[in-house]
Amino acid sequence: MGFDPSTKTYYVSIGVLSLAQGALDREAHIRLLHPELQRIALKFNIGVNLWQVIDDDRVLVVDRAEPNTPLAISRGIGQRLPIFSGAFGRCFAAWSDLPKASIERRYNRIRQSNPMLFEDWYSEVRKTKDSGYAIDKGNFTRGITSVAVPILDAEDQAILAVSAIGISEQIEQRDLDQLIPEMVDLSRRATGTMLSPS
Repeated sequence: MGFDPSTKTYYVSIGVLSLAQGALDREAHIRLLHPELQRIALKFNIGVNLWQVIDDDRVLVVDRAEPNTPLAISRGIGQRLPIFSGAFGRCFAAWSDLPKASIERRYNRIRQSNPMLFEDWYSEVRKTKDSGYAIDKGNFTRGITSVAVPILDAEDQAILAVSAIGISEQIEQRDLDQLIPEMVDLSRRATGTMLSPS
């Protein structure tokens, strides 16, 4: 905000307008991604969530899509989780510029059903950077498998992630073999078009 001493009134400054434009742009990206989330949810009968970084330690569900099945695992819009949780956490860690020790401290604070040793988890993080996707098979929540891909901004930072989540016993390897390439393709297209600098 700015202040005009002659009229003793406040006005909206360019800085605030710039921040507001950034928020509006992010909302537009979320709306544009929704049909893709829905397509994947229906095609693979799996819940799909879109996660957004909200601070150094947390992410927030900003959109979701559900399949037309009697039972689907999904997170509610507005739910917050630690940034390095589950499959999406591996994505955010892989594209983080934090030092390894800082990532380890955050990772060790996460409550998990079946936690991996940090070095094993961090090895998966490095693989995520190479492959473009991550899988969590029952580590964060026992009996639940999730697959996630990052969406990067113009500075090559993961600011969003898409995760597909389902009951482990219902997700077979052939399902993953088909799901993963589609999610990686979504990540590539979203990063390359919607979040590229204008």
